[in-house]
Amino acid sequence: GQAGGEALMAREGEAPERPLSTAVHLALQDGQFVEAVKLLRAESGGDLAAAKARIERAVAADPSLRERFAAHRSRMRRK
Repeated sequence: GQAGGEALMAREGEAPERPLSTAVHLALQDGQFVEAVKLLRAESGGDLAAAKARIERAVAADPSLRERFAAHRSRMRRK
């Protein structure tokens, strides 16, 4: 099944990206960025850089995910 709401807006001249799978979306909601990238790679067969970029775009497009990962990055920098 698909989750994650609407397809992300495409850059000019590109088709919109497909929504993330339920498993990837749930990993992101749980704050598991690395797991989300791994799941996306397994599903798509794509390379690491493409999967990471796709997950970063998904986080940037979703205000609740953006807030969650901004807080996580802030805590990691303090350690």
